[in-house]
Amino acid sequence: MKSNDLLDSWKEIAVFLNRGIRTAQRWEREEGLPVHRHGHNKRATVFALASEIQRWMSTRGVSYYAADGSLQHGVAYAKLTFEEIAARCIAARSRAQRVRRLVQLVYDQHQAEILRVLARLNGNGESARRPD
Repeated sequence: MKSNDLLDSWKEIAVFLNRGIRTAQRWEREEGLPVHRHGHNKRATVFALASEIQRWMSTRGVSYYAADGSLQHGVAYAKLTFEEIAARCIAARSRAQRVRRLVQLVYDQHQAEILRVLARLNGNGESARRPD
């Protein structure tokens, strides 16, 4: 086993698969994604081997979109280097930050209207206090 073969959290497993954590957990539960656990007193720590996941994916006829936008079949994300996976994580974090800023901007622009609606829904007709 190579040191870069070890994926030692649900997050790393999900990034390797280019999916969300819940999807990776569902695939383990329902479709046999090869995940291992270290037994502990309270909760088990998960880990997986990239090579095992590659074999699992190759038997499943996985389809994916390549960088050029074309639909490909076979193992896609298992071919990524650590640097490529890290770059995808950074890009995903950046997208999430932009979405949070956009949601805050929309809230700030429409705060008065949102508070009026909340007051009406509360049935008191008074202006609602801004939630902390």
